[in-house]
Amino acid sequence: MKREISNRIRNFIDERLPPSIRDSRTFNYPMFWYWFEGQHVREAMAFKEFAFDLDDREFREFYERIQCRASRRPTDCNEASLQWVMQRVDESARSLMDIGCGRGYWLNRCRFLDISLFGYDMYLPQANGNFVGIQGDVERLPFADDAFDVVTCFHTLEHCRRLPMAIAELERITAKQLFVIVPKQRYYHHTPDLHLQFFYSPRYLQSLFSNGSSEACEVEGDLVFSATCDTPVEEIDLTAEEHSAPKIAS
Repeated sequence: MKREISNRIRNFIDERLPPSIRDSRTFNYPMFWYWFEGQHVREAMAFKEFAFDLDDREFREFYERIQCRASRRPTDCNEASLQWVMQRVDESARSLMDIGCGRGYWLNRCRFLDISLFGYDMYLPQANGNFVGIQGDVERLPFADDAFDVVTCFHTLEHCRRLPMAIAELERITAKQLFVIVPKQRYYHHTPDLHLQFFYSPRYLQSLFSNGSSEACEVEGDLVFSATCDTPVEEIDLTAEEHSAPKIAS
């Protein structure tokens, strides 16, 4: 199911239905059954009740084990939101890190830019030669301060258990520009997407960040955010033939 379609469905049930119906277990069970294709339905419905009790390994293994229909689509982003970001990427930037890159859809879209590309995810990204893939925890990034000219983070923050820590890490490694995309969504206990964080307006999303001048708006059911930083980037060692790994914080 395309992102644009799922956004319209989510907006309808979140905004039009009374909360007593929208968040009832009886109403949600068929949606969870469809979204998870009849597998692990009760566990997925109870996710918010135990997610914060899992350690990092258990959390990662849960996501690896619980698959849904979204697991097969190439990206969680709608096309308009990606275009919004692409139009704002600084042409002078020399490096771009995508945090929570998944299968690398956004980075593959960026392969025609004259820029060094890096991807970071809880599972080792399949780089396919277009970018350098690095595995690790989004809430503890192993990179030096101001390590990348451009940092992007799309449909990742809603899955973080320690949101302030994740945001601080994104800001810390950003030298010039930070771009974020999250779903516009109200909190409900039952959400088939397994989200733990909820962002209900552009202004609220903007208020969570501190560095540089910023802008945020809604684009086809998702919230997009950009911040511009004035910190000079530390030189990243790149060979003429291939991208090398970014500097890791000591």
